[in-house]
Amino acid sequence: MSFGCKYSAAASAYGYFFQLCRAAERLLTHTDCQAVALETLDDVVEYNYAGIEAEQDKATLVHTNPLVDSGSNLWKTLRIWVELEETHGQALHQYTLVTNSTVRPQASSFIGRLLERDSTVATDLLAYEAADATVQEILPFLSEHRASLEKVLSKLEVSYAIEGDVNSVARSLQCIESIKTQVAESIVGWLFAFCMDHWQRQQSVVVGREVFLTALGKIVYRVRSERWRLRPEVEIILQPADVAGSRSKRFVDHLLSIELTDDMVSDSILDFLRTQSEKTRLLDQAEVLPTDFEQLDKDSRRHWTMKKHEILVEHPDFEAVRQGKLIWTRTMACPQLHLCGVTIGSGYFSSGTLHYLAEQDQVYWHPHFSGDLPVEKV
Repeated sequence: MSFGCKYSAAASAYGYFFQLCRAAERLLTHTDCQAVALETLDDVVEYNYAGIEAEQDKATLVHTNPLVDSGSNLWKTLRIWVELEETHGQALHQYTLVTNSTVRPQASSFIGRLLERDSTVATDLLAYEAADATVQEILPFLSEHRASLEKVLSKLEVSYAIEGDVNSVARSLQCIESIKTQVAESIVGWLFAFCMDHWQRQQSVVVGREVFLTALGKIVYRVRSERWRLRPEVEIILQPADVAGSRSKRFVDHLLSIELTDDMVSDSILDFLRTQSEKTRLLDQAEVLPTDFEQLDKDSRRHWTMKKHEILVEHPDFEAVRQGKLIWTRTMACPQLHLCGVTIGSGYFSSGTLHYLAEQDQVYWHPHFSGDLPVEKV
């Protein structure tokens, strides 16, 4: 294979990848978008509440201007759009010409004048003396359908220096920063597989926004679940001063109200401090969102409420401290809590989360607690 053939194949592959990224960006950022099609009416076609947007993508590996007057790219695009206008004009409300080129054309060029919305450009387009044989063939068609050409130009939007890559898709995502690139790569890969599956079955590729966002949600869930991990407790170094200082915390008073042994209180303090250390680390690294911890707190309170009611129903005649010890024991035993969809289990983090809630008086162990510690005997 010659170098030219290899370059042509690479350029073709890059152009296709550019289209996939452009489709993904539309599905991500256009909230009124209902669906996006690839390689149907145009390179990328968006169906939204206003109608249809047809997009032609001109991606170049060398980033030179692919839309010079003497080349055929612009003219071929205009012919395609005029044909679309003839058959689907009422539904089409925008034609978008996109290139990754960073070279802004001169104001006197056709594309430069289109950018400036020059009202006389249609006349000069039709009067152009082309040297290129392909352009010479297109000009009579455009002249014959001048009314449609002028409608196309009135609906035309031109975008330059568009990246159309994984980085641009990643910037369009609304998820934690640390996973954006991985999620963008995965959703573009999913879109590629979706297209190939349809083309192999000789079906048109139309991607509904709801289907796309569902796939995106599953990818975000998977990536986040794979990325964040709690450190083993032996890897979390605690300062003796912090351990000693925690003896005066409110969650410790809750434990003392049910007369737990000193060893149990000491273990609880370590669980509390390790959990706070991990929460700070995960938030700082943006691996877990504050809303994820809020959901964990809600689930933990729900778990505690169920266990408290169980004990009070099963053992109504037990004295209060004994009931409280049972509430604490059952609540701490295998709570099966989840963070970002991953089971935490019965380790220090589940325990520490419950002690954090006790610190806020959102859970408590003594059944007669009503806001004051120590609890008065009844």
